Amino acid sequence: MKIHPDIALLAPVPTAFLEDGKKLCDRKLIGKVAFGSRDFELFRKLDRLRGELAVYTLIYASQAEQLRLSATWEALYVGRVEADDGVYPGGSKYRPARAVADPNEGGWGVYWEVKELRPLGEEVPIAGLVGWGSQKPYKASWPERPSIIERP
Repeated sequence: MKIHPDIALLAPVPTAFLEDGKKLCDRKLIGKVAFGSRDFELFRKLDRLRGELAVYTLIYASQAEQLRLSATWEALYVGRVEADDGVYPGGSKYRPARAVADPNEGGWGVYWEVKELRPLGEEVPIAGLVGWGSQKPYKASWPERPSIIERP
């Protein structure tokens, strides 16, 4: 799978969903996981920029006991699926089990799909990463929504 050389994705995902998502990615017959977002315009733009290439993705765990100012997971973004009335059209096959079971989960505009989800061996500080089209690096905080960034 070829990976875009210039752009990357930085996104928050709840810790429990990451753990469940890794299990889905590790299964040969499934191999990917879909996370929900309301940022459908961002993912449309990302798909225009990437063409047919996968996009390196850094993920920082949200809703963790102790939030870190670092990405602690990585994956390859492979595409998006527009929601069908807020629901992932592929059913629960590619969704994290705890996301499916969470009564507050859903109402997303888009589902973004990744493969090869795994914890990073070494955390990547968010401070210093640069947003796509921006010249200024992030400071000692993180974007609250998915962001297209320059590939680190």
